[in-house]
Amino acid sequence: MLAALASLASQQANPTENTMKKVKQFPDYAATHQDTTITYRSSNMILAVHSDASYLFEIKARNGAGGYVFLSENEAYAANNGAALPIT
Repeated sequence: MLAALASLASQQANPTENTMKKVKQFPDYAATHQDTTITYRSSNMILAVHSDASYLFEIKARNGAGGYVFLSENEAYAANNGAALPIT
């Protein structure tokens, strides 16, 4: 959700009809998925990170970096056990 809001925020200086459509869609999405929860459980956890960077990914953008820091188990295909720090 944070990435969607960041994208909309970068477009608000010069909005288009498509920007307005996306702005109206966001509250609908949030209302539809209002019961979303995060469940934390005790386990043999590690702090895992997925990160990425890009250049010119939005209109009038320069560069950007993002990441998702989360708790996980030390396995090849570790499951996400709750966000610790999303970076957009």
